[in-house]
Formats: sequence, C-alpha cells, structure tokens
Amino acid sequence: MGLLGLLKQAKVKVLTFGKHPCNELDEQMKIHYLNGLALIANEDSEREKADSYLASITHSFGFSPDMLEVFNDFAQNPQEQAILDMIGAFETKDIKYNFIIDAMMIAGIDENFSDNKKAVIEQYCEMLKVTKKETEDLEYIYEMFCTQNGNALFRYFGKQKKDDIFTIKSENFQYLLDYYKIDMAYELSEYEKQYGWQDLDTNLIWQIEVEDTLYEWKDIQKSADKLNSENYGGSNDWRVPTIDELKTILAEEKEDGFFIKKALRASLDKNSSLDEHIYWSSSTYEDDKDCAWGVSFGDGNVGGGNKDYNSYVRCVRVGQ
Repeated sequence: MGLLGLLKQAKVKVLTFGKHPCNELDEQMKIHYLNGLALIANEDSEREKADSYLASITHSFGFSPDMLEVFNDFAQNPQEQAILDMIGAFETKDIKYNFIIDAMMIAGIDENFSDNKKAVIEQYCEMLKVTKKETEDLEYIYEMFCTQNGNALFRYFGKQKKDDIFTIKSENFQYLLDYYKIDMAYELSEYEKQYGWQDLDTNLIWQIEVEDTLYEWKDIQKSADKLNSENYGGSNDWRVPTIDELKTILAEEKEDGFFIKKALRASLDKNSSLDEHIYWSSSTYEDDKDCAWGVSFGDGNVGGGNKDYNSYVRCVRVGQ
C-alpha cells in the first residue's frame, strides 16, 4: 500500500474510533483500558494487525504513538495490582462491554482466535462480572460485526425494549459500525414476506395474508382458529389482538395510502385494499358491551362499533 493509501486508512480509523465511548473517560481510565487490551495483543506471535487496532484506539484516546510502547511493556511484564485496578475501574460500568468486544476484535483480528485468547477473555468476563447471557450476546455481536451483518445487528438491538434496563446499547458501538461501514438496515426475512411480520418494538408477530372475509365480532375467533388449524407459518398460537396491541402498528403519518407501520406495509401486497377497512380487536367497550374496539388503517382512527358490524381481522402472536 502506498503512502496516500496509508494516510487515508489512518484517517478513517482516527475518525471512526473517535466515537469510542472511552473518549469520555479520564486519562487513568483510558490507560487501564489500553493496558488490558495490550495483554490480549501480547498473546499473538504475529502482532502487526493487533498492534494496528490497538494503535488506532490509542491515538483516538489522545495519546502519542510512544504510549503504545508503554502499553506493550506492561503486557510483557504485567503487574497484578494494575490488573486489579483495571477490573475495579470497569466492573460497574457499561464500558466493560466495549472492552470485551475490543478484546475479541484484537484476539480474532488475524482469524486465529486461539484457545488461550478465549481463556483470557473468559477470565476477563468473569472478573468484570459479565453474566453468561451478556457474554453470549457479546460473542454474537462480535460475530455479526466480523461478518458485517447489519440486518442481524438491527434485529438484535431492536429487540431491546425501551423500558428495559438493557446494558449493551447500540450507540456504544457506533465506532465499529462506522469502522466496518455497516448499515443497520432492516430487511424482511422470507418468513416475514410470507407469514408474519415481527414488530421489534413489541415482539409481536402480525399476520401477513389476511383473508378477504368480513366477520361480525362474535365470529372473529374463527379467523385465528383457521390459522391455527393450518399451522400457519409453523405456529398454532395465533389470536385476535387487543385494542392496545392493534394500536401499536398504527403509523403517525400516512404513507402509501395507509396509517400503518412502514416495515409492516412493506410486507403487505401493495395492491391490497383490505387495510382501508376497519379491523376488529378482541376488546369490548367497558360502558357498552354491545360495542367493540377497532382500528381503521385507512384514516388512522381508533374507534368502535356495534358488534353486529362486519369488519376484518388481522391476527397476532408473540415472538420468541
């Protein structure tokens, strides 16, 4: 690679790693972080790629290139107290997840993720009190970054419910998304194109092919029973949604003629007129048992009507 190529590559690394969440830490915390990564890099006999990754982070943290030698010296002659100080500094902070991912990146950068490197990272996870589930999630994230699978990353981070205390956050890994030029774009799976679209906000899976049949409210369960008897999409737990569930797929703005979530609309037949009509929910009016709630995706209204009215049904099931 010529000088111009090297300069361009270095510029990309500096700009992308500049978004590393560790940049908000104080100098001593950064030193702890880089010392820990240097220990992993030191396990490589062929260290060029590992040193390059470590050098990029070192530079983005604001240290001079000379500091890389300091971190490497530490790795060759590690001190127990310094390692304990590093663990103590990170074990209660979310930055430990970035540390594990960066350690995995360095360990596997030469496609030689040896048993010894794995053992060191496992020890890090244990000492940093990273749970087994979190470790499995980090291993999955690492694999998706390495294979540049933006769709899988989108789905993984999208399943984090907004009201959950979820510690592995997508925004903390923006530097790797930029570094690998990964676009966390949404792509429909074959299942979603044919059977059911999964809303990552609610973990609900919505029926795609709605039958062209109008039901009185008393008969709406027949729609779900039909799907279950056919084992539609490989599942037999389809049901009629509640009004609160049905409202979750309403869009705030009209697109393609409907007030329905864009990703779900992409799964539906563009020529379908079914969604212009009202869809029944399983919810009855509290103050009028002769009426039930429904949603119109044609005008975005949530309302109700007499149970003798004829309307459509879009069934739902809970995702795994």
